[in-house]
Amino acid sequence: MDLHKKYGIGMNEIINICSALRDNIIIDCGHTLISTNNKSYSFGKNGTPSPGEIESFRYGIKIFKTLKNSNKNARINLYLSDLVGIRGGNKERRCIYAEIHDGNKEKYIPKQYIELLDAEDIDYNDILINLQSKGNTVFKKTIKKSVTT
Repeated sequence: MDLHKKYGIGMNEIINICSALRDNIIIDCGHTLISTNNKSYSFGKNGTPSPGEIESFRYGIKIFKTLKNSNKNARINLYLSDLVGIRGGNKERRCIYAEIHDGNKEKYIPKQYIELLDAEDIDYNDILINLQSKGNTVFKKTIKKSVTT
């Protein structure tokens, strides 16, 4: 199969992409539910991340620190499930998304995770936060585009 004809990319581009993937690493960890709770936010099913979610985040931090110590460009991705607990619907989701991407992340990181990050002196700028609803929207657009082309 000729990748250049089919996808418009050649072997050199693929090698560059693979190299970038090895050099820029995202650690997915600590996925938890976010809910509206009296004009603030709570996390997890019972107002706090579960022990498993916290442990996942702790392992993610260990991996992150190991990669950084090996001079790798690594970041932590915290994925928040916002499909059921956000009372303000899509309007509130858009506000959350805008705040996160404007750098106002701290209130969207569970306090248990903040404590772990602070204990390891990790800059919040090394944390990516993504909303499940946003990911679903991107996924749907990607699928629609691939079906129509």
